[in-house]
Amino acid sequence: MECIAGKSCSLGEWSGHRIGIEHRVAFVPNLTAIACGNVGREQATDARNAAGLAVARIAGAVHKEMDGANQVQLRAVDLPFGGRWQVCHCPGYDAATDGDAEACSSAADFATSAGVVTVVGPAPNSQDRICVAGSSCTIGGSLGGGFVGQDLSAHDKVALIPFGGTCGETEQDSGVFGSSYLTLTMGGGGPVHTISAATLSSGGRWKVCYCGRGSLGAG
Repeated sequence: MECIAGKSCSLGEWSGHRIGIEHRVAFVPNLTAIACGNVGREQATDARNAAGLAVARIAGAVHKEMDGANQVQLRAVDLPFGGRWQVCHCPGYDAATDGDAEACSSAADFATSAGVVTVVGPAPNSQDRICVAGSSCTIGGSLGGGFVGQDLSAHDKVALIPFGGTCGETEQDSGVFGSSYLTLTMGGGGPVHTISAATLSSGGRWKVCYCGRGSLGAG
């Protein structure tokens, strides 16, 4: 299963015996065969929201319920950046070993793997870069060596929007960077884009918005 960071995504449809509404899945940051039922859901807080507060890495660190189509719907905010997670399934079950009587309330209740989801995109989302007006500057990672993340490629693009804008909503600052989104080339550590000295003729502050292509490749 593949999703793109910052975009809504449907997982499934799953099939199986009595699969359906009220079954839940948890996203576990461990891809080994024994993870489901033993490892808790992802609750890392290395992403930041618009207010600068730490937020969970995937799905808001909560279990997600299947819908009537045996799918799980993830919103754009559920996928702040890239990575890979095992999708562990709970069929309304309560393990006898978890110390409570509530179904789908602990790692032990999510004992079966329903697959692995790959989220294409940069990780973390704080790959800031400082440039100097009047000099060319390579953006990509905090030192310009390349954006890091999950399944990034030279087919991806970035947009530079006014600081304070929202990725996926605010248009690129065309007065400085033009209306075409910025193409990437592969640097030593990942995709990069070099901004010319003429483009950076004066100072300013912009947010870097990343568009990952994933399995779409160059198509």
